[in-house]
Amino acid sequence: MPVSRFQIDFINKKAKRGYQWGGKNDSFLLPIRNLEETEKVRYTTETFNHFLKLRKYYTDTDKLKLEGRKFCNKWGRFRYPENTPDELKIMGSVHFIESFIFDLSSTKIPSLNQIASEELNLKESGAPTWNFNDVMGTLSISFDWDEEGKKIIPTYHPLNLWEAIKLQLLLTGSDAHDDMIECLHYSTFGMKIGCLQYTKGRSDKKFCSDACRTAYSEKKRKSN
Repeated sequence: MPVSRFQIDFINKKAKRGYQWGGKNDSFLLPIRNLEETEKVRYTTETFNHFLKLRKYYTDTDKLKLEGRKFCNKWGRFRYPENTPDELKIMGSVHFIESFIFDLSSTKIPSLNQIASEELNLKESGAPTWNFNDVMGTLSISFDWDEEGKKIIPTYHPLNLWEAIKLQLLLTGSDAHDDMIECLHYSTFGMKIGCLQYTKGRSDKKFCSDACRTAYSEKKRKSN
C-alpha cells in the first residue's frame, strides 16, 4: 500500500507575555497586562507532543490548569468554541485524547463520538474505519513544497489549534517524543522575553539558552 508524507500548515496567535487565569470562576485565560494576542506561532510536531504530555495531569485539575496555561503560553489558546471557558476547552480536549488512546489500546476501536457525526464502521477484518469528512469536516488540502523545498507533499490547512491536533492524532497515532525539556527559568520564574520555554537536548539540560541560564542565576543570587 503506498504511503505519503504530509504536513500541517496552521498559525495560531498568542499573547506575547502569556496568560493568567481569570474571569468567571477563574476559568478563562486572559492576556497578561491586557495585551492583545498578536504574536504568531506556527503549529509543529512539537506542539502535538507538548499537548500529549498534558495527559499526565488528566486526574489533577489544578495541575492540568497550570500545565495547560503553560501550553497556551507557548502555542496559543484553543479558540473553538469561542465562548466556552478555556479551562473546559483544555479539559475536554485532554479527555478526548485520553479516551481515544485508551480505547485504541484496549479494544482497537477508538471512540470518536466527540468529534465525529457518525460512529465507526468495521471492516470484515474487524479493523475500524470512518469517513474522514465526518471527523474533520471541510478541511482544506493543497500540495506544497516541504520545509526543505525538496518534495511536494499533501498539506492540510486546519481552521484552529484543536483541529490541527486531532488531525495529527488520526494521521500519525498517539506516540509522543519524551525528549522535550522545560527551561528551568520558565518553570521557576515564568515568562521571559526570548525564552523558548521548552527545548531539546541531553537529559541533564536545564535551560533553553545561555541567556536564561544567566537570568536564572542572577535572580537566584538576588533572592538569597
